[in-house]
Amino acid sequence: MTGMRMASRFSGGCVGFARTACVLGALMGAGASAALADGGTSQLSLTTQEFMTDEGGAFISVAVKNGAAQEQNQVIVSCVFRAGQTPVGSAATPLYAIPAGETGYGQVRLIGATSATSASCSITSAQ
Repeated sequence: MTGMRMASRFSGGCVGFARTACVLGALMGAGASAALADGGTSQLSLTTQEFMTDEGGAFISVAVKNGAAQEQNQVIVSCVFRAGQTPVGSAATPLYAIPAGETGYGQVRLIGATSATSASCSITSAQ
């Protein structure tokens, strides 16, 4: 993998897979997991899995487990990318149509962040 740095391995299928970049805040660290309760009706768990850089920027693979009894129509995962301890930018991705009991996978990419060394992520919206 010329020109790429890999922090960890990522495996899994693609339910609700999507890629996009937009500016939003974030809280969780790579390799960490977070839960979001939505009025007691949904249970979502975020896991960050793979952080990489390439000539286009930086990206991190994310997985959201839907522990609710109903499908999640859209879940937004937001990440802050850092070079060492210094934030270099933030981005987010939507994951669509995650069925009850299933996991949705995606990537959050920050274009141009070739100096990034890590990312911290959180679920910022779910519906």
